[in-house]
Amino acid sequence: MVEVIEGRGDELLPVRFILRGPRGGSYGLIPTADDPSRFFAVNAKGFLRLTPFDDVLFEVRDDTLVVVDPAG
Repeated sequence: MVEVIEGRGDELLPVRFILRGPRGGSYGLIPTADDPSRFFAVNAKGFLRLTPFDDVLFEVRDDTLVVVDPAG
């Protein structure tokens, strides 16, 4: 499940989406610094906890959240 978060623009961590996994895990998607149309995942329980999305970038295409190739 994906939840859209409406940003105000002044957040310390500008989470734009929350991914919720089938076993209860929650992951925030934050825009990358070099391309704000791409997002990386952080564990909602803390930055030191791993996510199943290491080295994965996301993007919104046609109102759908998709995984993109980080190189291009």
